[in-house]
Amino acid sequence: MTNESNPKSAKKKRIREKDKKINELAKEYLDSEKDFEDLFPNLAKEIEIGETKVSMTGIRWNTEKPKDSKDLDELKNPDIISFIRRCNCNEEVIEIIDYMLHKGEITSEYAEKLKIQLELEGLRSFGTEKKPGYYLRKYFFNDEDR
Repeated sequence: MTNESNPKSAKKKRIREKDKKINELAKEYLDSEKDFEDLFPNLAKEIEIGETKVSMTGIRWNTEKPKDSKDLDELKNPDIISFIRRCNCNEEVIEIIDYMLHKGEITSEYAEKLKIQLELEGLRSFGTEKKPGYYLRKYFFNDEDR
């Protein structure tokens, strides 16, 4: 059996090709830092010297919500970020992203953004971990951090 006919080798090759694309996009992202410094010199200086006033627990790229959304919508229709926040390692996140992309739940552009965010910012840039009992604590006890 040759390497090309082996499904695992083909999968690894596809992953390597995707990784190359992600690395190229990450380089483009990093090149945009110069533009940021030109556009926002004072903010860039604050960030550089560490004068941050507000801590961020996560970054969401897709912040649009339906007009009639309710707090309980998270229970009925969890988004990809909700699933990612349950992950313990980067491999699990990649698996979730690929699955949601395959199912048509997210676009390939959004999947690439998520992978870049994972690579550059890390797993917890999507928010704190949702541990078992998260929804019970949040919606029954009204205490997300309990």
